[in-house]
Amino acid sequence: MSNVAQGPGWWQGTDGKWYSPEVQPAPAPTAVTGGPTGGGQSAFCSRCGAAGEAGFQFCGSCGAPMAAPAPAPNPNLDSVQRQLTSIQGQLQGFRMKMTATTWLLLVGSVVAVVSSFFPWVSGTIDDGFGSSYSETLGMNGTGKFVMIAFVVAIITLCWPAFSGRALSVKRTVGLTVLVGVLTLLALLFTAAGGSVGRSNGLSHASPAFGVFLCWIGIAVIWVGVIRVWIKRRDDQVVTA
Repeated sequence: MSNVAQGPGWWQGTDGKWYSPEVQPAPAPTAVTGGPTGGGQSAFCSRCGAAGEAGFQFCGSCGAPMAAPAPAPNPNLDSVQRQLTSIQGQLQGFRMKMTATTWLLLVGSVVAVVSSFFPWVSGTIDDGFGSSYSETLGMNGTGKFVMIAFVVAIITLCWPAFSGRALSVKRTVGLTVLVGVLTLLALLFTAAGGSVGRSNGLSHASPAFGVFLCWIGIAVIWVGVIRVWIKRRDDQVVTA
C-alpha cells in the first residue's frame, strides 16, 4: 500500500491508497451483473471489515470478495412458522394428556363406527338354476346414523378426560348408561341379522365381519368405562 503508484499493475482503492497487484484477485472491482449483490443494502468485507457499496464483488480496501448481506426477514413466512409451531405444541400437549383410559374410549368408539360400514350378515342365495352364490348385507342408513350418534355422544361425555381432567359423577354415570344402551342395540342388530338375511333371500344367514368388529369396539369401550370407575374410586380413597 502506498500513496502513489509504485509500478505497472498497481491499483487505487476507494480510500485513495495505491495497492500492489498481489493483494487483489482481479484487476479492479466490478459490479454484479444484473443488479447489486445486496439489494441496495450495505456490504461488509469479511477480511478487513470495511464497509462498501452494495453492487461490488470485491472490497475497495483490500480486494477480498465482498459478502452479500443477509436477506431481509419475510414477515409472512415468520407468521406461518409461528402458527405451525403453536399447532404442533397444542397437539403434543393434547397427546401428553391422553391416558390409557381415554385411548381405550376413543379407539373403541372409532372401531364401533367403522364396523357399521362392513357387512353384518352373510349367506348364500339360490339362483334358481341349481346353483348358489355368496352374498352379504350391511347395516342400512338408519343403523349407521344410530351408531354414529351414540359414539358422538360417548366422545362428548368423555371430552374432559381427553384434556386431562377427571370426569364428574354425572358424566361417568351418563357414559355408563350410554354404553349399556349401545350394547343392547348391538345385541338387537346381531339377533335381527338372521331374520333380515332370510327376508332378503339369504340361506344359512350368519353374522359377518362387521358384527365381530362392532363387539370388539364395544368391549374396548367397556374396558375404558371400568377404568374410569376404578380411577374415581382411587381418587376418593386418596382424598379420604
